[in-house]
Amino acid sequence: MNRTSDMTHRSGCDGRIPWGILWFCGDRLCKVLHPAKCVQMQTLIVAFIACLMTRHAFAQTQPLTILSGQLELARVVDLAAERLDLNIEYDASKLKGSVTLRLGGGVTDGELWSLTNRLLSSRGMTTVRRAGDATVSVVTLAEAAETARVEPSDDGDSAVQFGGAEVPAGFRTVIVVIEYGDTAAIVDALKPLMGKTGKVTRIGESDQLLISATAEQHDLIDRFLIELDAPNTETTVEEIAIRHIGVESLMALVEQMQASRELVSGRKLPGKLVRAPDGISVLVIAPERDLPAWWTLIAQLDKREPVTTESYTPSHFGLEQVRTLIESTIAPSGEDDRWKIVSDTLTGSLIVTGTTSQHEAIEALMHRLSEAPLESRRPMRSWTMKNRAVDEVMSVLQGLISAGVLEANVDDGLIEASSPNADMPRPDRLGRTPTGESPILPRINDAPRNAFSTGTGTNDFTMTADVGTNTLIAVGSPQMLDQIEALLATIDVRQPQVMIEVLMVGLTDAETRDLAIQLEQIVTKGGTLVRLASLFGLGGIADGIGTSGLAGVGGTAVVLDPGDFGVVVRALETINEGRTLSMPRVLATNNIAATFNSTINEPYLSTNASDTVATTSFGGSESAGTQISITPQIASGDHLVLEYDVTLSAFVGESADPSLPPSRQQNVVSSTASIPDGYTVAVGGFEFTTEGKSTNQVPIIAKIPILGEFFKSRSASNTRTRFYVFIRANVLRSDGFDDLKYLSDQLADESDIDTGWPTVEPRIIR
Repeated sequence: MNRTSDMTHRSGCDGRIPWGILWFCGDRLCKVLHPAKCVQMQTLIVAFIACLMTRHAFAQTQPLTILSGQLELARVVDLAAERLDLNIEYDASKLKGSVTLRLGGGVTDGELWSLTNRLLSSRGMTTVRRAGDATVSVVTLAEAAETARVEPSDDGDSAVQFGGAEVPAGFRTVIVVIEYGDTAAIVDALKPLMGKTGKVTRIGESDQLLISATAEQHDLIDRFLIELDAPNTETTVEEIAIRHIGVESLMALVEQMQASRELVSGRKLPGKLVRAPDGISVLVIAPERDLPAWWTLIAQLDKREPVTTESYTPSHFGLEQVRTLIESTIAPSGEDDRWKIVSDTLTGSLIVTGTTSQHEAIEALMHRLSEAPLESRRPMRSWTMKNRAVDEVMSVLQGLISAGVLEANVDDGLIEASSPNADMPRPDRLGRTPTGESPILPRINDAPRNAFSTGTGTNDFTMTADVGTNTLIAVGSPQMLDQIEALLATIDVRQPQVMIEVLMVGLTDAETRDLAIQLEQIVTKGGTLVRLASLFGLGGIADGIGTSGLAGVGGTAVVLDPGDFGVVVRALETINEGRTLSMPRVLATNNIAATFNSTINEPYLSTNASDTVATTSFGGSESAGTQISITPQIASGDHLVLEYDVTLSAFVGESADPSLPPSRQQNVVSSTASIPDGYTVAVGGFEFTTEGKSTNQVPIIAKIPILGEFFKSRSASNTRTRFYVFIRANVLRSDGFDDLKYLSDQLADESDIDTGWPTVEPRIIR
């Protein structure tokens, strides 16, 4: 198909344009804009210039039609037929309705015909030319494809003639010949342009297309065909990386696809596939316009093999041993993030996610392991304990085995023919028997303290502790040994330590106020001597000589007339503030109780009296001091759970009798609490307050207002005792004990003690 002549025909040009000049101008312009597609752009440019020149010529020569206002649709069709001198037929009952036109100016006959077809199309109608008839018919769009006759694309009889120009019908069926492109691919590309009424069909296996569409769709299709059906003018080499399958496998698949495509459509995808030198890429040598098709084809073929998840239960060997063997021999070496193998210690199986070929290799490996000789199915392993005593660890394991938590699976390959379980069904890959029965558990036998054994014959499990080297030795099935090894990783670990400081503070505040007035009067009448006094223990003043008899402390005022009267006033205030501080420090291991005792023993006597003799001997002793018991538990979130018991006791005064122990006061704080790591927090305490007031007075007289105040002695006391317990715990997590060394160095410096660590001093290098 000649694209230039076809576009000239479809654009309405009359052939009187200087094509040589236009072609030369288009060739120069397209080489500047896009040299790679010069032929296609040259055709478009020539057609565009021709249409502009033709339109300008028609505008100069053709009369214009003025349309305005509301018009009947049938009237518009009649006007177009009259102006174009067309024979047109239509069903007047289907062309009912009117249209409103507001055009800015007149329209040419060609524009009037295009307007008429658009108005018809908006109402589901169009114009067609029937086979063997020059009359233009108005039909519905649904029946247009079946009514319109088939026309060659360059057949001038397919359109009506007016004014020397050709105007196509509103809907046409045209035969288009594909010269260069892939016919099947072009059909797929044109289908989205057809809409609901258009249709594109390939005629058999030929390179001809049957296109049924409206005039507007034909114009759009022509522009696409110029691009799609262009000659191959340039070949490009493109490198495409292969990610999932081998290069050789991909090239073999491409050859099969090309052969199948040629068999079905009679045409291969243009281009050739070559292996790249790096071995992981391919080189595509093809026209530039076919590269997207090659990318699509390779992307469809370069896909990863699907994966599935299967479970495998080793029958004779441990999970970790089999897992290590699978990972070293079967695991993919490339970057396949879908490969995964998980050890399920609960069921004693391996859960593997992989491709079908990988599962087949694992099946073969499991079968080979199941055929291993008997002597290799009961290995011996030893573990040296690094943080705990082997006897302690062995005691834990014995308790788990005795409770049935650790169970050795009966190895069906080791069951002797004489065993009562010799006919027991063999478990499958998942560890199940056909009858659904569970394996028989071994029984526990008596064993020495450093040895432990279960079962009999070839199915027993033996565990021995070598105290000298702190090593645990076990012989048994691989499954049992794997369980023990997994437990040892959790049991035999070094527990962090906790530095605990307990601060006990005792505070005492006491205040006493005394105020007393003592009066004394001596009256002599005749030979009678009368002495009147209000005495409160301030001293005697009746001698009339001086104040040497006064006793006690405080502010004292004495008014004395010897032999006549005396007045003593005393005021005393006593303030006592005491503070007792005790801060023991202890280093404790996690979950291990730590105690601290600092006490004083006070002895007392015991008297044994008889009728003749009384013997005095040692009766015992009573202790008082500080006693602390703390069990730390390190929890998550940088806090500790402390179970503490703090006791602070002290002797109060002297013993009332040598045979009795002295009085003792004891304060106890005991509880379980959570405290933050590294903080000093108050965990308990006591507070005692004692208030007292006393008054000594002379009866009757003391009740007389004002005067009675001289016959009284007052005393007021206020005592407050407080006892608090603070705890600070620091978790020492450093593997190299750096934090413990730091704390120890601080205390050693305070005590001026040499810790023995070498001192690093700078040296001058000359």
